[in-house]
Amino acid sequence: MEETSRGKDRISELPNDIKQHIMSSLCMRDAVATSYLSPVWRYTWVTLPSFSFGFSFFEHFCNYFDNLPPNHPKKLQPFYNSNNNNHDSDETIKHLMYVQLLHQLLQIYIKKRQPLDVLDNLTLFVPNMTVYACDVVSQWFSVAKHNVNKFNFSTPEGGVRNRFNGILESKTITKLWLQGCSLISETEVYYINLPCLKQLNFICLHYLDQKILDILLCKCGGTLEKLQLLGGEGVRVLRLSGLSKLKDLEVMHIHDLNRVEIDTTALEYLTLIKLKMNKCKLRVTSNYSCNNLVELFINGCAISDDFFNNVAEFPRLKAVTLLDCPKLKCIKITSRCLTRLDIEDCPNLSQIELNASKMDFFRYYTTLNHNIITLLSKCQFVRTSLILQRPRGALFNPILWYSKLVAFLANFSQSTHLDIETNSKKVVIIPQELRERFCPPLSGVQNLTFILATSSMVHDVLNYADALLWFSPHPKTISFCEEDLEPALSLELQYEDRMTELESCVCCRAHPTSCWRRVLKDFKIVYHRGLANCDSIRKLLEHELKKRKATATAGELYYLTTLNT
Repeated sequence: MEETSRGKDRISELPNDIKQHIMSSLCMRDAVATSYLSPVWRYTWVTLPSFSFGFSFFEHFCNYFDNLPPNHPKKLQPFYNSNNNNHDSDETIKHLMYVQLLHQLLQIYIKKRQPLDVLDNLTLFVPNMTVYACDVVSQWFSVAKHNVNKFNFSTPEGGVRNRFNGILESKTITKLWLQGCSLISETEVYYINLPCLKQLNFICLHYLDQKILDILLCKCGGTLEKLQLLGGEGVRVLRLSGLSKLKDLEVMHIHDLNRVEIDTTALEYLTLIKLKMNKCKLRVTSNYSCNNLVELFINGCAISDDFFNNVAEFPRLKAVTLLDCPKLKCIKITSRCLTRLDIEDCPNLSQIELNASKMDFFRYYTTLNHNIITLLSKCQFVRTSLILQRPRGALFNPILWYSKLVAFLANFSQSTHLDIETNSKKVVIIPQELRERFCPPLSGVQNLTFILATSSMVHDVLNYADALLWFSPHPKTISFCEEDLEPALSLELQYEDRMTELESCVCCRAHPTSCWRRVLKDFKIVYHRGLANCDSIRKLLEHELKKRKATATAGELYYLTTLNT
């Protein structure tokens, strides 16, 4: 009866496998809080395979601290190595309490964990690197050095010199993330050795010593598969030699980096973004170094034509993105797997020779001061996105520019979907006298989308429709969008299967492709928004449709009269 009134401690009687299952579904804060359930659960969290004392854990602690009453003893107690405690701010006390909590958790872990147990993942965040915090972090590093597979440490401050170098001699770490700290060596760095390292991520380091990086890449060259350097200073040359298993390289915003040297045949994913104000050079030491590339992303790097022209073929290359590459002039890309090519703001690029049988998407963006490139293509584009701006200046030759534009657009005549975006109507509205010189370049396009990125197209929508129907005489759909990329007006067009010999149209009499006016059968206009009051397109299509039907009827009567005669 007494047992019934008090109730059984059923939670303490749960089997170990059920307790582990419950713990695995909890966040780190709740897992540690289970210590208050009963004596049996007090140190259950120590058996977890992963510890996550990251930023979210710190946020939970801050919420707990902020909700304490102002005169709570924990807000008034003295702290280790804290000078003038009575005048410390709440923020300083909060950070000191958090570091103290990390130290207490570490001591519990060291006492209760089995010596041979290895953590799969350890995540540690420290808000400020005081002397006390550095001591606690060093102790956690000692644990990570021998008992952790994946280690992630981050701090918003650079920390004390040489404080973090010890983690670079771990025998168990396979994946390492260091964020916000500094790796500075004032002595020899012979101790660096990570024999099991497969992934290395340095993120926003305040300083990364060149010597440390060189030796680190040399010592783990046989196992490293992914290298990520995001932000920071100190590194001037990135040498990738002897890394036989390196597949993924990402380098971004390294302000001092002058040169990237690649000499590895296993590289599959290469990303270089904004390196030293577009002055960082990319050098491939062997023609076979990039043969296995699958994705290439270059933004703001001094990559030259030799990177492409010295390689006969990229047999596995699927996607290429080139943004803000001022040294590119004339490149050649051959790949039987290439499906996507994205080129933007390459001011000196004048010619692309492209041989890719599986090309699916092509995007090209030219600014005001850039000319239209010459595209020598041996592929059929499925989806194409073009962002075009006509150059300005006294030396601008409209006939030459429009001739290049028409020749460039002719490469996409068989695209299923084509998007043309511009901020000037002069790009697409070709003067009537120039239309007679050229043939419509987009005769095979089925779905055409026009995007005007500046002012509204309400007043010129009829001129835009007429110009687009000259570019593409037989599209199934034409969509008009404004700068928010939402469709404002759509045309759905149907055409006759064939036309009679007597039908003619002045605008296309000399062209091999029949004008839309000669074969229009029916149309449908869908007003999405914005252009609902623009009936000029409807009137134009209705007028041309009636005119074509009248011409067809007259032609049939003339044909029957000729037969009877």
